[in-house]
Formats: sequence, C-alpha cells, structure tokens
Amino acid sequence: MQPGSIARSKMHKLHNATLHHEGSFTHAHNFKIDMMNIFGYDQAKDTRSGEEARSSQTSQAKCQKWTEEREAKVLGKLELTALPSTMLDSVDRGYVPRCDEQTRLRLRNCIIEWAQEHNQPHHLFWLSGPTAIGKSAVAQTVAETMKDMGFLVAVFFFSQPNLQSNPNTVIATLVLQLFTSIPEYRCIVTDKITHDPTILQKTPDIQFQKLIIDPFLILAKSRIASNAQRILIVLDGLDKCSDRAAQSDFVTIISHHAQLSSQLHFLICSCPEPHLEVAFSKPETQAITVQEKLEVEDTEAQSDAYQLLLKGFGEIRLRYPDQLTDNWPAPAQTRLIADRALGHLGFASFILRFIGDESYDDPSSQLEVSIKFLECSRAPEAINPLHSLDLLYTQILSDIPPAILPTMQSILAFSVFYLDIVGRPWNLCAWATFLGLSQASTYSALRCLHSVMVIPSPTDATHSDLQVYHSSFTDYLKDPARSGKSALDENMLPPISVITRSIKWLDHTHEIPGIPAHSRDVWNLLLPYFPWELPFNDSGNIFQQLTHFSFLSLWRMCPTV
Repeated sequence: MQPGSIARSKMHKLHNATLHHEGSFTHAHNFKIDMMNIFGYDQAKDTRSGEEARSSQTSQAKCQKWTEEREAKVLGKLELTALPSTMLDSVDRGYVPRCDEQTRLRLRNCIIEWAQEHNQPHHLFWLSGPTAIGKSAVAQTVAETMKDMGFLVAVFFFSQPNLQSNPNTVIATLVLQLFTSIPEYRCIVTDKITHDPTILQKTPDIQFQKLIIDPFLILAKSRIASNAQRILIVLDGLDKCSDRAAQSDFVTIISHHAQLSSQLHFLICSCPEPHLEVAFSKPETQAITVQEKLEVEDTEAQSDAYQLLLKGFGEIRLRYPDQLTDNWPAPAQTRLIADRALGHLGFASFILRFIGDESYDDPSSQLEVSIKFLECSRAPEAINPLHSLDLLYTQILSDIPPAILPTMQSILAFSVFYLDIVGRPWNLCAWATFLGLSQASTYSALRCLHSVMVIPSPTDATHSDLQVYHSSFTDYLKDPARSGKSALDENMLPPISVITRSIKWLDHTHEIPGIPAHSRDVWNLLLPYFPWELPFNDSGNIFQQLTHFSFLSLWRMCPTV
C-alpha cells in the first residue's frame, strides 16, 4: 500500500471513532496529511481550569470593589469631620504668606535639617514669636519646600477670622491628608474606623494614638515600610485654637506619643502664650523638643526686612514700567520704612501689599500715603497702610474677657501715658503695686497680650518691665481712627487718680523717716501696702522706684490738673 493510502486509511478509522463526538476535525473532508502527531486532550479538565480562573478573577474583582467601598465610606466619615480649608494648598485660606528666598533663611534651614536627621530624639520643633512676625510664612515655606523634597506633609493652619480654630477637627484633618497619600496607611485606618465607627468622636488623645501613631508602628514592622518616607506634621497658629485647654493638650499628646515613631516629625508655631510656655517646659516635652523664638529687633530680622523691601519694590517697578523709574523709591524712603519695621517682617509685608495694591493702581501715591503715615503727619481720614496689621491687633483685643478688660485697659493706659514720667527701666512689680494690683490680677489681665507684648514671668517681674514687641501696637492703641473701641485714653486712668496714688505713697514714706531704704524695718512697715508677695531683697529697689515716681508725677502733673 502506498504511503498516501496508509494515511488515508488511518484518517478514515479516526473519523469513524469520533463520529459521534465533536472534535478538532469533525465533519472535515477532502484534505491530505502526510505526518501527524496526536496528543491526549482532557476537555473537561481544561473547562474546570478556565472556570476556576474566571471564578478567581471574579472574586478578586469583588474583593477589590468591597475594599474600595469600605475606603470610600471611611473617606466620607473623615471628610465630614475634617476641615480641608486649613490645608497647605487650600483656596479658602486666601492670601497665603510665604518667605522670600533670602528671608528667614537660617531658621528655615535649621528646621529642614532637623526634620532630615535620622535616629535623633527631638521629634518636636516649637517656633514661637509675637503676632505678624512671620511664623506662618516660615511654616508655609518649610512645608512646601519639604513636600518638593519628597517628604509627606500634613498641616493644619489655625485661623480665627476664617473660622478655622475648632480643636475637634484637627486630628481628622491630619488623618485625611495621610489617608489620601499612603495606600498602606489607608488600608490600616480603614480597618480601624470600620471596626470602631465611633473613633472619630473620641478624645483627641485616643484619635491620635489609634489613627496616627499605631498605623505607623504597624507599617514600621512590615517590609513595605522599611524605606518609608519621613513625614512632617505642622500645626501653625496653635494659640489661635478656640480652646485654650486643647492647645496645651495637643502639646502633651504629641510629646507623649511622638517618639514612638521615627517617621513622624512635628512642627508647632505659636505666640509665646504662658500656658504654652508651661506645656513646653514639662521635662517629658523638653526632652524631645527643639525650641526657637523669633525676635523682632535682631540683626538678621532687620536685614531680612530691608531685603524684603528692596525685592518688593523691584517687583512693583516691573509691574508699572510706564509709571515708575529705575530709582523709585528714593533710598531714604526705603530706609525710613525699614527703620520703622525694626525687623518686623509682617510690618514690611503689609506696607508692600498696600503700596502695590492693584485695586488702587497708583504705587507712587500709595508710597506717599505710607510715608506720611509713618511720619505721623497724615490727615485723620487718610488711608491706613497697616490696616491688615490693625485687624490682627483688633482681633487680639476683642478676645479679652469683659471681666478683666478694665484692669487690662488701666495697665495699658499707665504704660502708654505715664511711665515716661519717670523714664525706663521700671519693673512690672513696681508699677503694678503702684496701681494696687496683686500678682494674680496683673497676670490675669495680661494673659491675652503675650502675642503683642513682652511680659516678664513672676520670677523676673521685680527686675524686668512690660514692653511692646513693636511700636505699631502702641501707635494703634493711641489712634482712635485705627483702633476704634479698643483705643486708649487718659480717662481709663485719669491724672487725678495717678496724683492721688502718688500722694498716698509719699504719705507712706513720710511714716518711716530716717530709716534706710534697704532696711528690714522699711519692709515691715510697708508690707500692708504691698499687694505682691515679694522677697525682702527686692523691697528696697521697689520702694525707691515707687517713691521716685510718686514725687515726679506730682511735680509734673499737679500744675496741669
């Protein structure tokens, strides 16, 4: 039989064998196969494998959908509690202050280097300083810089005018930012909130522990987190939080938990309020904290203010080439503004914003208004280039409780209108004693002014005076056109009242003639008249200051009363 005939015979037998089964060659005919290898094929097994694969894919899809649904529910819960308007790039924050390239450079580099240090015990950085000095600008610029460097950044910018001061929204806002940035963290937090839906209604301490610290401890133990990113959490303007107790609580919570996770670093910016000073002075907090205080009149700040003005004026010239010459403004005008700024970057920034305000579109006229304002030669109805700064001062004074307002006004009036009689330095204890104020009432009345004044501690009150951070606050208080209802006048502490008190103190002096000022007998005789509890060593100095002031006030004011 020929090879072709043998092949056809084999094919015929194969056809008969599979006649009643659907196969690869069912009903095929009129073709020729010279060589063929046939392998065994289990159709049922292949069908089962396909079904298992499809079932596995379906299960994975269902699992993925279930996970996404859970995360979406948790995201919705966070969004209901969080406050997105306090975040880094929120449009609701309006004008966002930033540092110029060359301003606060040393401080910014210090914070960035601190955040980059590995295996160091200091997980908390406290930046303090008076209001409008540039703390928020530093916080914003540092956060943006570190974000560009690859750090994960979560922030909360407190602001009372923008209603961004509720302490119950802080933890959820920070968690929301981390939740949308870190998939592994998102998975852990989803499980925690799903298993305990009430967690966002619990105390900040529990929320911080369960939703921030614990997830990063879990990630740190996993292989995924072995090269995890460093994370910077920023709380700016903590003193603007609506609950004073919550302000201290946040410091305590962070200092208690922060060292547990090496990934987390915390930057807190605030005014040096006394309760925050106490919170940061606790040994547990001091052990993990780097502290830096912004000063107004230091050399670097003054140089920064001058450089800020030069750059700002240069940018204004570029916007108005048809109005301004290359030598605008005159060097003397720039120097005048810099001298009045005294290193207060907020002061310089407000002046620049006023001069370059596009709604007026006339920088030359705006500059003249500013110069007249700073020279105190403006008309009463003139525009105020420091209106934004004055709004901050008004907000600070509006927060003072009515119960302590009269005492606070008496203290400020005495400081503004009468202390120049004797000249400085005086000490806080001496003139509070002159006014008949106890230590408790004095510090209670001054507790809301730490953002605008240097208030010595009780241990320093016998040697240090009360001072304003910047003269713009005193000018604001003395100008009713700027301060409105917050303005000071002599009726809050009339001259006749000062004269009466002076006569009383001289009368006390008359009762102890011939006794040296530093004698213990003087202290014993005057003790009933001192509302402060003072050490004997300070009594002579205070007695001399009170006597000296009383004599000079009578000498100068009696002819005019």
